[in-house]
Amino acid sequence: MEIDGVQIGATELSIQQLSLLQSTIDIKRPLKEFVICILEQTKKDEQSVISRQHLISQLGQRGLKNSNSLVMRRLGELKKLGVSSHSETQAKGRRKPLVLYTIDNIAPLLAFQTKPKIPIERRTKSFVKTQLDLFRNDAELVLLEPFEKFPAVLHERIWSGILDAGMRLSARDKRVEINTRMRVAGEPLQIKT
Repeated sequence: MEIDGVQIGATELSIQQLSLLQSTIDIKRPLKEFVICILEQTKKDEQSVISRQHLISQLGQRGLKNSNSLVMRRLGELKKLGVSSHSETQAKGRRKPLVLYTIDNIAPLLAFQTKPKIPIERRTKSFVKTQLDLFRNDAELVLLEPFEKFPAVLHERIWSGILDAGMRLSARDKRVEINTRMRVAGEPLQIKT
């Protein structure tokens, strides 16, 4: 049986902080459950080290997501937060080095606050009408058609289409000048950008 190239361990300090982590509610639940699973498993093991495959099976038993890539992503996230460190050692007879991730201290994770979700507000008809009135009153603005002829939603689609037509197709588009011909409300419109 081949040895798993990734081992996960925990220091005594981080294992002692397990109850503190379990009582915290400010951390994203999947990340919190991931760290709790590591700490509980390393607490059971006398060497304080578990393999990645063992961690994946334990996450699966708890009903959590448990793919190889997800485990590595979460370990990288913990490293970026300063919760864990990693070291690599070259083992005899192995092409890839053995990697040991160690959960050093949970304090940075406890200090890390998740950003509160800000609800995205939909634009209401009254908001759109207010915008249209502001544009209509601007003396320097040239309107393509009076807004009364189009519903606001249709006007937005036309405006977005005009903007899209006058833009470069990608960053590799080398055109210096873009000429576009369109029809808006039956009238020809030439756009030169």
